[in-house]
Amino acid sequence: MEANILIDDVDGNREAWLEARKDKLGASEIPIILGLSPFCTPLQLALRKQGRLPEQEDNDHLFFGRAVEPIVAELFTRKTKIPCRKANRLYQHKSHDFAVASPDYFYDGANGNLELLEIKVTSWTQREKWVDGGCPDTAHIQLIWQLGVLGLERGTVAGLVGGSPRDLYLPQFTFDASIWTQLLERAGAFMECVRSGKEPPALAPDSALLTQLKNVEPTKFVALDESADEVVTKFWEERREIEKLEKLIEPHKKNLDNAKARLLQLMGDCGKARAGRFELQQSVVQRNEYVVKASSYTTLKVKEVQNG
Repeated sequence: MEANILIDDVDGNREAWLEARKDKLGASEIPIILGLSPFCTPLQLALRKQGRLPEQEDNDHLFFGRAVEPIVAELFTRKTKIPCRKANRLYQHKSHDFAVASPDYFYDGANGNLELLEIKVTSWTQREKWVDGGCPDTAHIQLIWQLGVLGLERGTVAGLVGGSPRDLYLPQFTFDASIWTQLLERAGAFMECVRSGKEPPALAPDSALLTQLKNVEPTKFVALDESADEVVTKFWEERREIEKLEKLIEPHKKNLDNAKARLLQLMGDCGKARAGRFELQQSVVQRNEYVVKASSYTTLKVKEVQNG
């Protein structure tokens, strides 16, 4: 193993572990900076590392995943007959100070070399991503990152799907230098952004956050630099495309609504019906009255103007 040890007992020093990761990137954060996480964006992660946004609270899914890790590790041993041991350390790459990793478990491979065991607990809806020796891209990326930080060659992603031991998947992967190089490049650029106090480009889920972060002054004006030209052009073109598609869809939506009304009329008070090869069913859904919680959002209007 080629990495430095930053924290020798992560379980006993969780606060120190969290503090040490603030200006570094661990494996779980790599999918975030690549825009692959449904739970966090690069901007949100950067603001947290800069202390401009509170840390994300632990949720039930994360708690359950950590609690089940020892059980999944034991299932791995029962299925493979290979003993594994908890890593419980925070490692740092020897050359890239921002690159850290906290592996779940270690085990000895067939050739006696140290290998990694990365544990994932996921729902049944994700099962198709684990069949045929594969795993979700996010899990694969995390494993490659850990292998790169520690200087190891192989590892296994243990995926417990749907909570059933019958659905334990154990795909093995070899370190991929080309992927590692790309991850390092993206991670380095992200951390340079964080450490310089800059913001990475916002994504769609950041709209509400951007509203919270700023107090818009209606009369204040800024001439954006050339970097904004491509973005605003993309915005303009995509909006035009959506408008074209909406015009194409509009008559079909009207025809659909007309057909629905006629079918409801033909069914009368019958809850079920049959028409040729189709079975129909109607039911009344009551919609309760409610008051929408007060909130705010930011609108953006763009119009095309002539140069000059």
